[in-house]
Amino acid sequence: MSERFDKGAADWDSKPRRIKLAKDVSDAILEIVKPQKGIRITDFGTGTGLLLLSFSDIAGEMTGTDFSQPMLDVLMHKAKEAGIKNLKTDVIDINKDEFEPESADMITSNMVTHHLPDPELLFEKAYKALSAGGYLCVSDLVTEDGTFHDNPSDDIYHHGFDMDSVGQALLDAGFRHVEVRPVTYVTKEHDGVKRMYPVFLAVAQK
Repeated sequence: MSERFDKGAADWDSKPRRIKLAKDVSDAILEIVKPQKGIRITDFGTGTGLLLLSFSDIAGEMTGTDFSQPMLDVLMHKAKEAGIKNLKTDVIDINKDEFEPESADMITSNMVTHHLPDPELLFEKAYKALSAGGYLCVSDLVTEDGTFHDNPSDDIYHHGFDMDSVGQALLDAGFRHVEVRPVTYVTKEHDGVKRMYPVFLAVAQK
């Protein structure tokens, strides 16, 4: 999986739909969580930081984690150009690595869980990494028919998710005050026909 994202890192931000999606998700997080200024934020599967950098004005500390070093290199270049200094990055394989315990007040992850064979593992490890009262914010596709990805590969483990099942998995991981709702769409064109794929946001408090 890493090789595909490594190769795509330099041009990742060139698609307007990715920028729009990150903004829609960040707007929804700001509305629901209302994070306080100075918050410590970790973004799992951050890529080039489209979601994470949208919180730069309020974050005290930001950590971008990903399995692709080239993606993180692009993120750090963007942060440097923007004069952002409160950012660090870390290469993480969620199947083997752990987050530092109670190291974040909010953990975000956008369009990543369908690439994980076991999303529940992320939920469990994020719970341990959050401070008391902290929030996990996960956004991804609502269940779709497998047509979302133009070039399906062996790193697509889920064609979206049932929102009720996501909510239950978060409760099973120990979270409380779980809310899952559709917050935006991704529009893609197939054979001249535009389709809208719903994206949910799950917000869970420790």
